[in-house]
Amino acid sequence: MIQTRKMKAADIEQIVSLEAESFPDPWSETSITDSMEQNFSLCLVAEDERVVVGYLIFYRNLDEGEILRIAVKSDHRRAGVGTMLLGAMRTYCEQKGIKRVLLDVRSSNKNAKKFYKKQGFAQDGMRKHFYSKPDEDAILMSRRY
Repeated sequence: MIQTRKMKAADIEQIVSLEAESFPDPWSETSITDSMEQNFSLCLVAEDERVVVGYLIFYRNLDEGEILRIAVKSDHRRAGVGTMLLGAMRTYCEQKGIKRVLLDVRSSNKNAKKFYKKQGFAQDGMRKHFYSKPDEDAILMSRRY
């Protein structure tokens, strides 16, 4: 049974592996650990029998927040893991008084854009050449809570 919980140092190795599987520009172990240690961050994992099958890294700033990373193992996609992570994030937002959540997504990532729209996010704008490896525009999206 898949459950969400706060990220722990013992999860980092699995998250680094999932980063490499999920992104052309994966974060380093140091970046993930630094995020986890911030007072303004929410770092969650989705776990299935002690295996990390997804994670979310979220930063808050006053009444806004930003999803910096969210990934789900390829063999667990379309099984509600991302929705579970966003649900846990939403509870956190309600507790902290966060009214708006922002994110950016590669313009070519059709599956992610479709997922975010289904979750109530709408496109706000675009940043040209925001990503590298490969060079790509970022679609800016947000949602109010």
